[in-house]
Amino acid sequence: MATFSFKHPELGEIRTHDYDGVLELLGLKYASLEDRFAPAELVEATSGESLDATKYGPQVLSPLQGIDIERGLIQQALPNPEFPGVSDSNGLNLNITSPTGGSKLPVVVFIHGGAFGIGANWYPHYDFKRLVRMSIEQGMPIIGITINYRLGAPGFLFSEEMREAGYLPNNGLRDQRVALQWIKRFIAGFGGDPDNLTVMGHSAGGISTSYMLGSDEPLCKQLIIFGGSPPLLKPFPLEIAEHLYQQVTNALGLGSLSAPDRVKALKQTDGAKLLEVTPMSVPLVPVVDDDIVKSVPNFEAVATKGSAGACGAERQWCQALIVGDSADDASAFVMIHLMGRKAGIGSAFVAHVRNSLSSQSSTAEALLRSYGLDGDVSDDDAAIRKLIKLGSDLNFFAPAVHFAAAFKGKSYVFHFNELNPWDGPMKGLATHILDVAFLFQNFNERLSEEQRSTAVQLGKDIISFVNGEAPWPPYNTENGAGVYAHGKREYVTAAGSTGREDTVFQLAEKAGLDQLLDVWQAFLFGV
Repeated sequence: MATFSFKHPELGEIRTHDYDGVLELLGLKYASLEDRFAPAELVEATSGESLDATKYGPQVLSPLQGIDIERGLIQQALPNPEFPGVSDSNGLNLNITSPTGGSKLPVVVFIHGGAFGIGANWYPHYDFKRLVRMSIEQGMPIIGITINYRLGAPGFLFSEEMREAGYLPNNGLRDQRVALQWIKRFIAGFGGDPDNLTVMGHSAGGISTSYMLGSDEPLCKQLIIFGGSPPLLKPFPLEIAEHLYQQVTNALGLGSLSAPDRVKALKQTDGAKLLEVTPMSVPLVPVVDDDIVKSVPNFEAVATKGSAGACGAERQWCQALIVGDSADDASAFVMIHLMGRKAGIGSAFVAHVRNSLSSQSSTAEALLRSYGLDGDVSDDDAAIRKLIKLGSDLNFFAPAVHFAAAFKGKSYVFHFNELNPWDGPMKGLATHILDVAFLFQNFNERLSEEQRSTAVQLGKDIISFVNGEAPWPPYNTENGAGVYAHGKREYVTAAGSTGREDTVFQLAEKAGLDQLLDVWQAFLFGV
């Protein structure tokens, strides 16, 4: 690593690090904020002084244990860089990893997940250096960018009182779009092509990318979605957002104030206190606003209206899409929402299903039978794994193939079936976020030779796609998919050979996917 002085034609001199032909520019501020709820304002000029891009910028206001939660899901931890701190006002920054001396290179922008409550662009498992170096060695160089966006209350708390005070809903999603505007404005000076952007999101970041399809403004050329397709994490209607707003403001002791004073006090509340009253159990997610989020997506809407069913509009500027799942993606939901009530979990779920589908008893029994929950469910560990399979089918597998089938451009489906090799409660499962951990190549030394081969193949496929190459035939030709397992990627079309069964679709003929999803999520979230 050497310190390097980079000259940007518009931003001026930038101090950065050169890792033997790979530049890493950290903590570049793309937007400023008047206060924690204010609209992000694009940063278009600098003070004229040299910019220091040798250290990560601060993360947005979000739980400090976020990185530990993600490490717990991966079941493996990389060394931490220097902690960049937390900032209410300066957290909207991004990192650029670029080959030296490039020109008009394709760009991929990564949007992290975290259920819209945790995550940051400095987490070491999202470090782009190895993937960018691989692209150089592959002869298909790319630029990789990771961004921060507002999370939790600053990102998604909203009410009519806030609207009357001049604020807008869905700050987190709006931040992402401002980041893309900044990238298009300045990326040419870093060697990138502003007209050749691919946006890649994981989990909540994948949901975020799907909403982009409703934008009148062309935001990117291609999308990649890992483990997060509509209708996962459905947006809330405004009445639920109002209820959450009242819950948060009452917890802060602001209920007796006038509406203007309440909003003023809310934006001046100490950040640590705001985090205290908005734990991850308080679901602050996007809100239907007839602008960024035009409707609540569901399976029926996606099936009948194409991508408009997911984002409320139909735009043609996005040309291609990769979307996929991991076999046990629901492991994340189970770890966060069910492990605390693991004792007797099988019996509790059986009772919930029979009660929820009391007027459709044959459907209830078919659902339980299909996932091996119709007999003895006293083994809590076995029941947990069966629920992971059920949740993965409903929350991740079915949404991915529905979204691919509905997309009007070229769509490609993948299934990630490599098993988590590390000790922990989810060892031996193809867990949530493991696919992204493999993609960035940062765990390769901790993988077997076979699994390392899978990671390399996944990286090469994404690099090729960002460069405009099709990874395998489009989904609408043979309903085929790229399957990552056993040290390789294969294109398969035969039923069952993907590692996915059609169980959930057979059940849907009885009750519909939307009803099945509602039953599952009511149990998952305890409502």
